[in-house]
Order: sequence, then C-alpha cells, then structure tokens
Amino acid sequence: MADKPFRLPVSDDDLTKESDEFFWVQNISSDPETFERAVDAFSQMESLEYLPNFFPELYSMFKNYEIGERNLRIEALKILCRHKDSLEAQILECVPIEEANRERIPAVKNLLLMYMYLFCRLLYVLEADYMKCSEKKKQNDDAPFLESFSYIRDSVHCMLRDIVCLTIDIKGVSFSAIKELFSNEIPRRLPVIVRNTVFKILSNPENQQKNEYIRRMQLQIFQILVFMGKEWKVLRGIVKEFVSKLFGWEYYYKSCTSFVYMTALKEIPDSVYFLDAMLAQFMEEKFDTAEKVKPFNLFITTLATSCPEIVVNNFSVLYRLIKNEVSFFVRTITS
Repeated sequence: MADKPFRLPVSDDDLTKESDEFFWVQNISSDPETFERAVDAFSQMESLEYLPNFFPELYSMFKNYEIGERNLRIEALKILCRHKDSLEAQILECVPIEEANRERIPAVKNLLLMYMYLFCRLLYVLEADYMKCSEKKKQNDDAPFLESFSYIRDSVHCMLRDIVCLTIDIKGVSFSAIKELFSNEIPRRLPVIVRNTVFKILSNPENQQKNEYIRRMQLQIFQILVFMGKEWKVLRGIVKEFVSKLFGWEYYYKSCTSFVYMTALKEIPDSVYFLDAMLAQFMEEKFDTAEKVKPFNLFITTLATSCPEIVVNNFSVLYRLIKNEVSFFVRTITS
C-alpha cells in the first residue's frame, strides 16, 4: 500500500476509505504506547522515503488528538522539520522536468504531498491546543506543553514558509518549485490545507498584540498567502476565505482598532495584489450586521493610510458602496 499514490483528502476521514488506486489508512490506533513507539522509530528514520511506513501512526496521533501526550506531536513535527532540507533537495533535483529525472518525479510528488499533509495537520492541532491553553487563567498543567511548543513555534512557521515558497531560477526568472514539479497544475487540495493551517495561526487573539514576535510571525504567514495567491494562482480563494474568517474572529472585530496585519503585509513586495484582492472581496459582501461593518471599517481606514493608491484606484466603487449603505455604516461605526 505504501507505494500507492497519495491523494490529499477533502476531510481526514477520506484517508480511511479503502481504495485500490490510492494510499489509505487501514488501521487507526488509539493506543498511547503505540504512539510512543512510532515516534521513537520515526526519530531514527534515515531517509524521508520511509515516511509512508510511519504514516498510519502519525495520522492517528492527530486524528485521535485527545489521546496521548501532546509533546509526542511536537516531537513528530520536529522530526518532519529535520527532513525539510532533504525534501527541498529532492524537489529541486526534479525541476525543471527533463528526461533524466522524469522517473523520480512520481515518488517525489508522493512524498511532498504526504509530508505537507502531516506537517500541516500536526501544526494545526498543536496551534489549536496552544490557543486553548493560552486562554486559560490557570496554566499550571499546561506549562510544559506551552513551553515546548513555544520553543519551536517560530522555526516551524518559518519552515512551512520555506517549503511553500521554494523557488527555482529558470533563465533568470523565479518560479514556484512545487508548481514546476506538478507541471503547473497544483493539486487542488494543497493550497486549502496550507491556508487552513495558517488561518488557524491567525485566529489566535495574540495577533492583536504589537510586538516583534507577532510582526515576524505574521510576516511569515502572509509571505505564504501572498506567494500561493500569486504563484499558485489561488488568490481569489485565499482572500475570500480570509475575509470570511475576519467576520468570525471575535478578537478582530471586537478588540482591534486597526487592520493589525498591515505592518507585516507592507514588508512583502507583492502584497499590493493581495490587498487589492481583499478590497474587491469586501466590496462583494453585504454589510447587514455590525460584525461585518467593523472588519471592513478597520481594513479600509488602515488601507487608506498605508496604501492610499489602492483606495484612490477603487474610489468610485467605494463611493457607491458607502452611499448605498451610508445610514447603516454611520449607525454601526459611531455606535
């Protein structure tokens, strides 16, 4: 089964459905001792090519995330991080695609998809636990986990960015190495799994804080989103989901006084395309509740100060929007 193609699932449960064509997980473990043995054996893995052998246990660790020590998941993620350079090297050896490397490409594609799935899903559940523990008034029982995850969190975000944004130079022009590997056809679920993970990171109320750590974290996150939007041609899907998330993140529309991600976004050269697409997405929304007006107000007022050229270029459309919704906008913003 390990040599079957790995297909990114729509939901985690899809990987447990028996298939003659694709890789699937036959047995899901709920035994903490099995997790411990698997992580110990995984730590001794000499080559990333053996990753499929450990997949069922690693999959079980986030599928049954309430079972076993959280530090085991941290350890599994750290092991994946150790093999990041090896994965990147294998990708770069396969692109641009030529006859000499064509035979290796299916195996490298398989490894990349399996690696990215495990990396993102482990990071997602750890980020969810981190946020839940951080919000507790008493953190005595969670202190070891918070300390362990905090220690690697910054480097993990950085590694996710490095893999997603890996580029190759072809005749003086940079291209996405992952997109080249897949012959310019990015697997449909790959951007979704990545963006779900980074949106989980951005959903943490810590993002309203103004300090160097938060700015650096947001920079790494938005480098991923901007790169995927531009290079993988999935910008519309990303900003549509992002705007939708902003309407649901309570810390953002209740506690923030500005679009708190702007400082990080301004450091990214291609962010103007991202911000322009965000504005276009906001203008497709119907502002019928305060929860929708406030996020838009924070975005547009910050945008007008930081990137006035975007506001000027869209002024006529903005004017019509505000004119049509003027009474509701005024009542909501001044309340």
